[in-house]
Amino acid sequence: MIHLDFNPISPALNGGVIAALLVLLLVQGWFLARNRLLSGQRRAIRAALNGLFWLALVAFVLRPVWQTTGSTRHALLIGAEVPSNIWRQAGDSLRLMQRFRAADFREGFDSVTVLGQDFTPLILSQLAGSALRWIAYNAPDQVQAIRWKAVLRQGDIQRVTGRLTSARKQSLKLTFGRQTLDSVILRKGQNEFLLTFPAFSVGRTETGLLLDGKPLATIRFFARPLPARTYQFVLNAPDFETKTLADWLGQQGQTVQLTATLSTGIGSSLRINQTQNGPPKQPDILITDPGNAGSAAVQKAVAAGKSVLFIGLTNPDADLPIINQALGTRFRAQRVSPAESVSVGMGAGSGSGQTALPYRFLPDPAQTVVRGYPVAMQHTFSRAAFSRAAFSRAA
Repeated sequence: MIHLDFNPISPALNGGVIAALLVLLLVQGWFLARNRLLSGQRRAIRAALNGLFWLALVAFVLRPVWQTTGSTRHALLIGAEVPSNIWRQAGDSLRLMQRFRAADFREGFDSVTVLGQDFTPLILSQLAGSALRWIAYNAPDQVQAIRWKAVLRQGDIQRVTGRLTSARKQSLKLTFGRQTLDSVILRKGQNEFLLTFPAFSVGRTETGLLLDGKPLATIRFFARPLPARTYQFVLNAPDFETKTLADWLGQQGQTVQLTATLSTGIGSSLRINQTQNGPPKQPDILITDPGNAGSAAVQKAVAAGKSVLFIGLTNPDADLPIINQALGTRFRAQRVSPAESVSVGMGAGSGSGQTALPYRFLPDPAQTVVRGYPVAMQHTFSRAAFSRAAFSRAA
């Protein structure tokens, strides 16, 4: 069936345009008829060219359209997460009368528009012979494209990323039991989030992703144990906490050497998980106090590219310059409270019992601060390799 896709401003103008086309055809015929000098062959060629020009002009003005009724079939396949008002609006906009939920869909359509993402592999396999068009739908307050590390080492940083369309301003948290590992405030609309925390356990671990206190997803991963390392304590006056840390490392299967200077010329040595008569192993991590920052043991460890951990700071304003001068670091701290100590850790402010001096580390591009804890790290250049100097504020 042919119809004219011609939309004139008024019926009178429409008739005038058609009359002008007819007059043009008559004028062309009159000029050809009155020219007696043309031969019959040339007259036929000129008539054909004028006729083609007139037909092209008619097609440009009237725009005829040929409509056919084919056998193609189109359908709208709706995901389980798409609400009824959304898929009805989409179906009306696309002029698709055949609309199916996944459970009611049958094969045999030439083309299928897929709305949403919640489909089983069986349903998707039925679309193999159809031309597909996919329209994504992100349901409000539902996480999209979430990713995290499935396997990592104990102590490594777990990174959870994803997208979420938030219906309002609300919080997104990662929790382990009653402890909040990390959180972020979402704005209304589309959000991309990043949540991080250290892998604190060995083996299988499950953490919960909560949106405004409601469970949203479960993050499952496996943490492998750290390889055995050798720790060396070099302290002038070891205390109860230091001995507890050394015993705990020994219980974890680590090799520990604890060297203490009790007085001039008098010292003590303790070895855990190491033969007493054999030669001592070279330490992977040296733990000491600020007073030993310039000692031969610390300088040897730094030159060998080992890690040095400073603990037991009692006066950051005096202790940090000593460490910076000995190792070339740039640690700086600022007092944040007039109190003698402040709570730290994941349970800060909730009576966790962990306290530290009332200081915070000032940011530096070369340093990394452990969130929630009074710990900072900096990679310093030595003659052998890069080494890491870290320290914490002890209560």
